[in-house]
Amino acid sequence: MGENHGFSYVKINLNSKIETSMFQFVRVYKDIPKFKGQIVVLDGTGSKAEVDSLFNRDFEDVPGRLKIACEKTLVKIGMGKVKAKRILGDNPVYLKSIARAAITHLRPKDQKVLIATHMFMEGHMLEVFQELLPERTFETIHFYGNRGINTFKDFDSIICFGGPGTNQAVRLDEAMILFPDNKDRLKWFDQKATAELIQTVQRVRLSFGDKNLILVHRKWIPELGRLNGLIDARKGSDKTVHSIEKAYQRAKKFYKVYGFCTIEALIALGIGLVSQKKLIEKVTVLSYRHLYRYIIIGDDTSKTRPSKPELLLFQRKNFASDLIARLEAEFVGQRYEKKVHAWKSSQWTRAYGSINAAKIFYRVFGKPFNPEDWRKKYNEDE
Repeated sequence: MGENHGFSYVKINLNSKIETSMFQFVRVYKDIPKFKGQIVVLDGTGSKAEVDSLFNRDFEDVPGRLKIACEKTLVKIGMGKVKAKRILGDNPVYLKSIARAAITHLRPKDQKVLIATHMFMEGHMLEVFQELLPERTFETIHFYGNRGINTFKDFDSIICFGGPGTNQAVRLDEAMILFPDNKDRLKWFDQKATAELIQTVQRVRLSFGDKNLILVHRKWIPELGRLNGLIDARKGSDKTVHSIEKAYQRAKKFYKVYGFCTIEALIALGIGLVSQKKLIEKVTVLSYRHLYRYIIIGDDTSKTRPSKPELLLFQRKNFASDLIARLEAEFVGQRYEKKVHAWKSSQWTRAYGSINAAKIFYRVFGKPFNPEDWRKKYNEDE
């Protein structure tokens, strides 16, 4: 290739009817080797790694995004292009159940809602949401087809149903020019997908006004800011330990400070069922100031005080029993059953710790303690 140190490779198409082609690429920066001045790159979806490679310099990364200060909820379930297409073909009713979980975080004032999803899903998801909430206005856009659109700036909320992926086959030419190392190429593909998602949710201008973002995705994007709520909508075999572990660490901190744990304590910590969301929101309004010092700080989410605690909501009814069982395995205490009166009918639920510690907690926080609501539960070998 002479003096031009570029990149050359053979691109092979597995279709035998198409001839193999030879491509030669030369890095752009080699065309301007004598320029020593300052270069400023303004690119809302670019990355430091790609401009470093493109111009053979070490650029300073200056974030220019506005802070996204709005309500933010993650409905945790993988909904990438391949999986979404499979579900749409095999089990479209399941998509409706996920949509139903997402709309639980719509506020009464969210009357104009934008749905962002994969292009092949637009029509179907629009029908689903219109059927679930016919009194509200819904519009749709798709990933990689909404850049610069300002039409929806006055919308109240956006539900991002799924996440954009990067077509690695299509963008492999660019990636191989920029990054000889495959690990760097994979990071770049991921960065481009994240940038597209951020561009998409900003179609409703989340940084301006009292907006609401609901993301149906396998993970939260840190660049969007701190979460306000999480719904774990994955099925049994799809679950990971992440959200359960987060809930357990919060319960563990409560136990270490106060010496006991009940399902009512978990609700006060913002941990519960999706169906209990309204109840949990009411309770956490009261419990937030008192429990914040011990429970939220050190949660590995933020060093600054958020406006409200992040809700951890689950579909599985025995989540509380599982969390308390883990406390039993880690700490010395007494097994109890605690009668809960918060639902339509009272029921006995799992509890653990010291009943004297519970009495002290109730007295400190001005709550009546009824010993008849507590009964010891003995192990089978006792």
